[in-house]
This record gives sequence, C-alpha cells and structure tokens, in this order.
Amino acid sequence: MDPNIPTQPVQNETPVTQANLQQPINEIPSSGNKLKWILLIVVLLLFIFGGGTYYLRVKQVKQITPTPAIVQSTPTPTPDPTANWKTYKNTLYGYEFKYPSDIIPYDNNVSFATEPPRILIESAEKVNILYGPAGEDQLVFLIINTNKSAREWFNEDSKQYPEEVTAKEIFFAGKTAIEGNGIGGYNFPYRQLVVARNGYLMVISQVIENQMYNQILSTFKFTN
Repeated sequence: MDPNIPTQPVQNETPVTQANLQQPINEIPSSGNKLKWILLIVVLLLFIFGGGTYYLRVKQVKQITPTPAIVQSTPTPTPDPTANWKTYKNTLYGYEFKYPSDIIPYDNNVSFATEPPRILIESAEKVNILYGPAGEDQLVFLIINTNKSAREWFNEDSKQYPEEVTAKEIFFAGKTAIEGNGIGGYNFPYRQLVVARNGYLMVISQVIENQMYNQILSTFKFTN
C-alpha cells in the first residue's frame, strides 16, 4: 500500500442478522373486517330511521283520529197502564187501590148480566169489583173482625169447599199474607189473600182468573 495515500477511517458496519429482519410491521385491516363494520353501520342507520318513521306515524294518527263521543242512551220509560185509573180509598181500614175508569158505581136497578163493569161499595167492610154475574166474576175486598190469625181463619174457611186447598205464606203489599188457590167460580176462589191487621183480617178474594184483577191488585197498598 502506498504510504502517501491517506487512509480513510473504516466505519463500523452493523452485521445483518435474523433479528434485524424481524421488525414490527403495522397490521393492515383485512377487507372482511371492513365489510362487517359497514354492514353494522347500515343496520344501525336503518333501525334509527325506521324507529323514527314509526314514531312520527303513530303520533300523526293519534293527532288525526278524533276521540269518539260517548252517547248515553236514555231508556224509554214504560207507560203505566193504570196512570188514568180511578182510586178507591178506605180511610177507616187504611188501604187503597186503583181501578179502570170505565168501572162505574153499581146500580141496583140494572142486572149484573147486562151492565158494564161496576164497583159495589156495600160498606167500609166490603167492596166488590164486578165484571160479570155476582159470585162468578168479581174481586172482593172484605174486612173480617176477629182475633184469629190469618192461617187459622183460612184453614176454617177453606173447609166449606169440597176441594182441598193448600195455603202458603207470601208477601203482599209489603205485608205477610196467606195465599190459597182454587178452581174458582162457586168453588174455592181462584186466588184468596188473607192479611192480619190490628184486630181484624183483610181478605181479598179473586173469584176467577182475570188479568184486569191482577192489575188492580198490583196497585193495592196499605196506607197505615
């Protein structure tokens, strides 16, 4: 070597080793992961959009749909068939009842068979509503002065008739009464009611079945 040529310093060279080749490399997301994120974002956007649209529609329907008005129907009153009837009042024995306006006071000069319906007031103790021949078609209100109970009097009175009559206890015009039912006519009355009062009995005899009598009895009431 020529001694006149200056010598260049020799730089230290790092030897290439296997460790130097394994440097950390930034991971690059794969295309599969990108697609998952995109789909997730799309689903979230659709959910938010759909929920908002549904809420607006429901709110709009509530605003548009009027609340139906509640209409309360007024029940039609049932006409009272006895509204224009006359009223018989017995102040002595404290009872009253209504009867049809076409029933007029009984006239002794007219036959039962030909006259129209009548009311026969024999006394304060006996009142008759007559729709036909006496004894065959009538409604009788009778006061019996006795100290017997309603059942005792009924049992004794019913013995005069050939048929056997069974008595039962009912409520009539707010009072306890004994009721018996027969075949009517000249036999035991179709219906008989006996009510015990203060020292006397109220006896109502419906001789035959008659709807008009049933209506009259429906208006009966005690006034004391």
